[in-house]
Amino acid sequence: MTSVIEQIAKPTINIYLCKKYGLSYDELLHHVSDNLAKKNKSNAVALQYYYDHKNEPEYQEKLMLSRSTYYNKNKIKLRAMTLARYENDLTFREEYQRYQAKYSQKKRGCNNPNENRGRPRKY
Repeated sequence: MTSVIEQIAKPTINIYLCKKYGLSYDELLHHVSDNLAKKNKSNAVALQYYYDHKNEPEYQEKLMLSRSTYYNKNKIKLRAMTLARYENDLTFREEYQRYQAKYSQKKRGCNNPNENRGRPRKY
């Protein structure tokens, strides 16, 4: 939340947003901080609900269903965003390559999932 307010505090962004919306700097800052506070409050409520109900099987089924439907609806968009981030973000690329090397080394579909095969890929 502080980083967003710091970005608005920069003079060029401040002047642009004030002209665009016809607000003074204090009004603009007030609107942004109100919106961020609402978002943080709703996130806190959602997290509290999750931690209260995370061990219930009905809630887990609903959660799995909603996640899978979201993924199936937005599969292409999610893949495109991951590829764009992979191309532009060097730290994400290193982490993703490390994950791929570990995942390719795992033996899948066997009784012992912790058993590895071969060496991990070198990047």
